[in-house]
Amino acid sequence: MSHCVFIEIGEDYHPWVNYEIEHETRHKLSDPTRPQILTEEYKEYFPTGMALDKKPTKTLSHFLSAPGGFAISTKAREIIESLEPNVHIFKELASFDETGTPFKENYHLFIIQQFIDGLNIEKSNVKWVESKIEGKESLKRIPLFNGDGTPMRTKDGVRLNPDGSIKMELRLDRGPTSLSMKKDIIQNKHVWKLKSYLKTYFFFSDELMQRLLEAGIEGIRSYHAEDY
Repeated sequence: MSHCVFIEIGEDYHPWVNYEIEHETRHKLSDPTRPQILTEEYKEYFPTGMALDKKPTKTLSHFLSAPGGFAISTKAREIIESLEPNVHIFKELASFDETGTPFKENYHLFIIQQFIDGLNIEKSNVKWVESKIEGKESLKRIPLFNGDGTPMRTKDGVRLNPDGSIKMELRLDRGPTSLSMKKDIIQNKHVWKLKSYLKTYFFFSDELMQRLLEAGIEGIRSYHAEDY
C-alpha cells in the first residue's frame, strides 16, 4: 500500500511560519498554473529563510507548509534523499524561532518533482465535474494554460479544451476519502504527486512512511491508498 499524506494542522505541530519572500514572488511560486517540474528560473523565487510566528506548544513538526511546497527538517530530508536521491528540489532555509534565535539545524524547502498518472480512477471515490473559474478571482488575474502550454479557452465561467470542448476535472466525491493507486506505475517510487488531477495530494511509499515513523518524525498523518 502507498500512503496519501497530510500535514498535521494546529498550533501544537504547525504554527504559522513567516518566510523571507515577497508577496508577488510567493504568488509566482504557489501559482497553481506554474509548471509542475520547475525550470531553473523559478529558483530565484525560493525563500531564503523562515521564522516561527509563535512558539509551538509541543515539539515542532518535521513538516511545515511553505510556498510551492513544504519546509522539512534535516532528518526528514536525509530519509527522503536516501530513497530518492537527485529527484526532488531542496533548498536550505535560514531558520529562526519566534524570538529570532537560530535553530540548531535549518529547515529545508522541499518541492516534489515526481508526477505520475498513478491514480486508479475506477477504484477511487472521485468524479468528473466541469472545471469552472467563476468566483476564483486569483485565477482570473493570471493567464491559464493547458498541460501542453497552449492558452486555456474559457466561456461562461467554464474552462475549455483547445478544441472547444468543456474541460473536466477530477474531484473527490461525497463520502469518505478513498484513493487507489496503480501498483505497476508507482513501483519503486517513494514521493509523488498526481500528474494531471488532484494536484493538492501527495503520496509516500510504504517504505518511506515506515522509515519516517521509525525515526520519530512528527507532524504528518496519512491514510492507506490501496494499490491495484
